[in-house]
Amino acid sequence: MSKAFINNTIFRLIWPLFYGAMTYLIILLIFDNISQLTENFFGEELWFCVGLSYLFFESIRLEITQLQSFETLKGRIWLWVTIQLLLSMAVSTVMISGALSIYFIEYVGYSFGTFNTELITFNSIFVVTAILYNMMFFGIYFLNVKNEALLNKENTARKNLEFQIQAFNGDINPRFLYSCLETLITLLRKKGRTAEKFVHHLSSIYRYILENKHNELSTLKSEMESLNDLIYLFNGRFNGQLTLSANIDKDSEDKQLVTGTLTAIVEDIVNNTIVSESQPLQINCEMEDSEYFVIKNKMNDRLLIDEVSKKRCASLKEAYTYFTSQPFFEVKAHNESFVKIPILSV
Repeated sequence: MSKAFINNTIFRLIWPLFYGAMTYLIILLIFDNISQLTENFFGEELWFCVGLSYLFFESIRLEITQLQSFETLKGRIWLWVTIQLLLSMAVSTVMISGALSIYFIEYVGYSFGTFNTELITFNSIFVVTAILYNMMFFGIYFLNVKNEALLNKENTARKNLEFQIQAFNGDINPRFLYSCLETLITLLRKKGRTAEKFVHHLSSIYRYILENKHNELSTLKSEMESLNDLIYLFNGRFNGQLTLSANIDKDSEDKQLVTGTLTAIVEDIVNNTIVSESQPLQINCEMEDSEYFVIKNKMNDRLLIDEVSKKRCASLKEAYTYFTSQPFFEVKAHNESFVKIPILSV
């Protein structure tokens, strides 16, 4: 309620001044002819109308403010609207009638009952004003209520997406770590130098995850560097049967993606594709029209789907809806699988 236009200081100071002058102009047009308008416009009656307007608007404002304290009325909309409208009309009539009576009897010197026409005219103008004032108040009030409900809904959705982004960014796949450690143990027994390089790439992967845990976005360049580390680790497990080719120009290296996008997608591809010496896996990456980053590979799907990596990719898609309205595509056609990731402009 404190943010309502009726409590705005500028509105309370400027609007009655303008409205009082406009009311005085209407009164002149009703009681005088056009030729007398310029002659009679500037006078004490003008300031009386201005003062009357200030008194009217402040009285109605206080009446509305008092009704706002009755929370039970807000749950009964039509009762609230009816009571406030009738009360505003009553307050307007009593206040205007009292002010006019004091002015005409005490100041002008009229006797009671000789200014009924003026009384009816002023009351008619201000009662109509009271109705319009309340209509404007309720229109803005209910619009604000609707907007606040939509805003709260959007904030809730945003917080849920932020939570998913944080959960995705901070996700350390224990099964992936376990398989890497198994590979490392095997390498330690046979190839000490290769094991050392393997540890270097493994530490790079997890250092990237930890350093960017609270970063929602990363550049395409840093994502590709992390992806190269991942491919090296997978090749330790699959005896070098994975190859990665990337066609990315220098201008595209600063494009932004959700942190961890490429490693999550490629991990899903590897976990759900048959990889062997007779069926190696070739993964190709390229930009498409500066709007999408495309990852494609030849289809050779496993019969059993890896639910963990699929769930992680589903969380990734949800994360992208927070940043862009462009769709996140997964397409399988012509014996090839395509993943099209929207480039983010933030």
